[in-house]
Amino acid sequence: MTATDPTAGKPGATQKPGAAEQEVTDPGIRASLRALPGPARLLLAGVALNRMGSYVQVFVVLYVMSLGHTAAQAGLVLTGYGAGSVLGTLLGGTLAERVGNRLAIAGSVLVTGLLTAALPAVPGYPALLLTVTAIGVASQVYRPAASALLAELLPPRRLVVASAAFRLALNAGAALGPLVGAALLTGSYTLMFEVNAAVSVLFGLLALAVLPDGRPAPAASGQRARARYADVLRDRRFALVVLALFLIALVESQYLSALPLSLREQGVPTAVYTALVALNGLLVIVGELPLTRYVQHWPMRVSIAGGIALIGVGIGLYGARGGAALLVVATVVWTLGEMVAAPSTLAYPALTAPEGARGRYIAALSAGQSVGYAAGPALGALLFQGIGAAVWPVFAAVGLLAAAAARSGVRQPKALAPAPATTGHM
Repeated sequence: MTATDPTAGKPGATQKPGAAEQEVTDPGIRASLRALPGPARLLLAGVALNRMGSYVQVFVVLYVMSLGHTAAQAGLVLTGYGAGSVLGTLLGGTLAERVGNRLAIAGSVLVTGLLTAALPAVPGYPALLLTVTAIGVASQVYRPAASALLAELLPPRRLVVASAAFRLALNAGAALGPLVGAALLTGSYTLMFEVNAAVSVLFGLLALAVLPDGRPAPAASGQRARARYADVLRDRRFALVVLALFLIALVESQYLSALPLSLREQGVPTAVYTALVALNGLLVIVGELPLTRYVQHWPMRVSIAGGIALIGVGIGLYGARGGAALLVVATVVWTLGEMVAAPSTLAYPALTAPEGARGRYIAALSAGQSVGYAAGPALGALLFQGIGAAVWPVFAAVGLLAAAAARSGVRQPKALAPAPATTGHM
């Protein structure tokens, strides 16, 4: 991206390009994070805590079966959680616009906490299914509202780096959550759920007290009050980006589905697969934020479409037979694509949405991606059973199709357009 600092061109400012200008426009990752306002830091902490709380999803199958229900019933409860998560994302986008970001965020974590606390006392299977589905809904209301509020708290040229920090918080929470849940589970399922609930409620009260409202201006809010998600998808270029994210989620999820099936068929030890999954997580946690320092200056069409293309190519490389070394190369390639594309993708809807529709734009993109991640593993398993190793070029082609859709759909946000050149200075 080519955004410039608002102070550029003011009298007395140094106009010499190079190191001085770079220092103004790109203070570095640490300086950018230190400069985040207090509410933004609280948001990022909430993202990590909210994601850590997702260990309910990790352990819910074991919990349901511990109550004497069948594996099929446990699987249905997990499906309910996933479906609720998609609905919650869409609801979060609407609530962010209707009641304001602060109330949507606080309500999300408070309701999630209360429902989680009630889980051990829920009587019977139907009520259990309904409660877990409701937890899936409530827990995901947080994310669109948090993304929208983050965009309101920061200048546009800082949003891509902040989005990378947002993803770091998500990944850290996802990594720590199951470990915390497993430690608490040594006591009981009730202890695990009650601690989760207590943390959620405390954070919800803190968010209610500290976060700014972030509600759209009254005129914009009234203008969009009757809008629906169909109106978002009538933005054809944005709909292409939603399609691209859906398609690449189908592709990326194959490292959880077709890859283990393929490695098992080849007789590759399970430890190799585990190492590849760990490599992906390690690279993202360690490398994405530093890489974003450079990617944030690229045009968004380049970072999003280019990153998506790398994911497709990397996943496709799993079909080549070159031993463990090539498996590592494939994992590095598609993980690099994820690190390039994801921060810009996360920031994109907030930077391009019409006034008053930011929450819905964020939620629509996130929901499209979530549906792809949900459908991808089953699709990959079915295709692998039917066509075997030919699944890899198929998914590589889908990845390149997604990149083409992103390249056609992504528009450079006006807020990140280069500032007009000052007369007499280069």
